Amino acid sequence: MRTNEKLLRGAVVNILLCISVFAQSNSKEWPEWFLFQNQYPQIVVGFGNEIKSAKDDAEERYTAYQNCIIEGTLEFYQVAANQDLNRNTNYFYYYSPEALKAVKDKLFSLDKRVVNILKGDYIEAFTLDSTFQLEKKYLIETELNKPNWIDKDFYTDEIYYYGIGIYTSKGREADAWRSAEDKAVFNILRNTSIQLYKVEFSLQTNGELDYDKIQSYKLKYLITGIEVLERYPDKKNNIYYALIRINKSSLKSDLNKK
Repeated sequence: MRTNEKLLRGAVVNILLCISVFAQSNSKEWPEWFLFQNQYPQIVVGFGNEIKSAKDDAEERYTAYQNCIIEGTLEFYQVAANQDLNRNTNYFYYYSPEALKAVKDKLFSLDKRVVNILKGDYIEAFTLDSTFQLEKKYLIETELNKPNWIDKDFYTDEIYYYGIGIYTSKGREADAWRSAEDKAVFNILRNTSIQLYKVEFSLQTNGELDYDKIQSYKLKYLITGIEVLERYPDKKNNIYYALIRINKSSLKSDLNKK
């Protein structure tokens, strides 16, 4: 009987420890360098898990964002609720193996944040400057102001294209942030690319008329200087946002603009 009581106590203690660790890993604080990356131009951000390290991801992302070719086709299904859902999308990043080799093992770790301890997801800040000293600041999520850019998916000014990407934070959090960045880039490309075809149709159910739209875009761009400006976590709605900027002169295509 005593043995069973000891085992039960041990199990309870382990559960409490797991809950404590889990709560710490999901605390409502984010590194300033991550949410406002535009304020830290020396930093390269990587997303990691047990499959791929943040360092490998940062090296590849840095190389691609410096100079890459994106080619493929984007298809969007737009439903009556006016939300775009990717379907049957086929695109590829191409970047120089020599450029990746040049940055390989040249990044120095500055800070690391576990975003989901159960799934092993984490974010990490790196720099190419070994002398750079990072002042670590953490921001409380509940005190963050809602950015004025999250209600858009694309806008421009005289110099830049801006893309906003969103992705659900349910599941793998590191992958969700990465996917939000990718969607931000593709929102820029979608708004500057050739539209192959556009189909609209309606369906009436229960006396209500719903409209659906399918749009396909062809992509082939040489891009230099993809910049991550800001990120925003909306945990209430389980959505992550990313704001990307590309200089208009850095976006070149051998296809005619639409």
